[in-house]
Amino acid sequence: VISNMTSSASLTFDELLKIAKTFVCPNHHEDRDIKMFCITDGTFGCHDCMDKKPDSWNCQRVKTQNRAIEMVYEYFQDERCEIHPEDLVSHFCISENAGKCPKCVPQCIKTGHELSVVDDLYNTEMNSIMETDKTISELKKKKLLLIERELERFTHQETRRINQEFDDYLAIIEQKRQQVLEDLPRKIEA
Repeated sequence: VISNMTSSASLTFDELLKIAKTFVCPNHHEDRDIKMFCITDGTFGCHDCMDKKPDSWNCQRVKTQNRAIEMVYEYFQDERCEIHPEDLVSHFCISENAGKCPKCVPQCIKTGHELSVVDDLYNTEMNSIMETDKTISELKKKKLLLIERELERFTHQETRRINQEFDDYLAIIEQKRQQVLEDLPRKIEA
């Protein structure tokens, strides 16, 4: 479990979650995938970015997009409420893009803000990712099946074409052989 070692993250939950979802190093844009999460300052980066961090800072490897998303949730699970620092954040106010403790929730509801329980938000996000992964997997399987069928059809066509050419060459060779056999007695007599 990751614990938030700083009093406030340099990026908001939503900003970190967006980086985790894209899985692209925010400093190198589309050139590199994220490889590490720095718990000390709450940032993602590639190996080059993390090499610039002091050795004493706590940086952990990130192998997959799902793990990056989990790390964001773990990082913010111990986040303290800005208004009530004695309380942990239990909800995420989508309207304010901020974590809220149970004491803040009634005020958010009263003002009509959209709230989500942090655990529910995590579960929804992970289910969405799993569904997307499942859909991608199914599409890859369908594409592979189509490629296999096309390859089989192509192989069958090429086999028929090669066999036909071979039969044509055999017919020509047989024709030449017959010609030689017919011409041989005349050449022997001459």
